[in-house]
Amino acid sequence: YDACAAIGDVFLVGGIVGPAHELTLEEVRAERPRTSFAAWRMPYSMYLRGPAGTALPQGLYWLSHHSFGRMCLFLVPRSREPLTGAVRYEAVFD
Repeated sequence: YDACAAIGDVFLVGGIVGPAHELTLEEVRAERPRTSFAAWRMPYSMYLRGPAGTALPQGLYWLSHHSFGRMCLFLVPRSREPLTGAVRYEAVFD
């Protein structure tokens, strides 16, 4: 995956309105295809970590990266780290 090369990189994230946030790509995980018909492509998820504080609600956001440019993704908050309060988000590519 091209996304694996960006692990550890910062993505600038924003909604339609409001301030931009920085999320760091932590992990890219391949998922097993649901059917043999879809075996030609491998679904995967990108996991990004945001700073402690206000979590972004589930929804569509633009992400900007120096290599990938600007893209629109649906982000889902998945967990909050107990000690630091950092929030982990998931973007699924199916």
